[in-house]
Amino acid sequence: MMKRKYATITDLLATYSSHVSGSYPSPRQFCENLDRILAGKRERFQGDGYITALETNIVFLHDLIVEGEAALDVLFDAKKSRPLNSSDINALLDEMEERVRGRCGQRRGEAFIEGGDGEFAELRELKRTDAAAYGEKLESTYRFLMVFKVLLFEFFNVMGPVMSRYPIARTTEEARREVLNHIELTVNYYLGTIEVEDGGGT
Repeated sequence: MMKRKYATITDLLATYSSHVSGSYPSPRQFCENLDRILAGKRERFQGDGYITALETNIVFLHDLIVEGEAALDVLFDAKKSRPLNSSDINALLDEMEERVRGRCGQRRGEAFIEGGDGEFAELRELKRTDAAAYGEKLESTYRFLMVFKVLLFEFFNVMGPVMSRYPIARTTEEARREVLNHIELTVNYYLGTIEVEDGGGT
């Protein structure tokens, strides 16, 4: 009987890149979708309500990403009697999202009102000193975190089918960091901060 193959981080990242490029072919369209989301929020929430909505969304997305990074460690280290599949991973993500959503109001207070969260100190200072710049910074932060969350969850979407067939090879902290660096690079590509020119012949 053939020994069962293991999937490496390189295998996962190659599959992930192929999946993302097929699902999101155009950075321009990605940015246009973000523009529409923010325009919809401006229409629904006027004045301070728009700022409050962005603050709440930013805290939610930030904490969801932090939990997602921890979930990667859990999945990479999983020693199961049966292979994990997409249903297992989706259940983990649903539980994670519910947990983060449940404390979102309290976390917004800590981050933007009480000042107990050092992660958001720069934003709090800008809120105190320059309202216009603060609004712009909230929008750019929202864009980055939203795209990171989407692409991180796309990685989980890839992990499910792969892990149902192949165990993940032993990973190191460096390999796990490689995954997050790869996702962040992809985020910046879709936000347009990294431009890749099409190759051409002469």
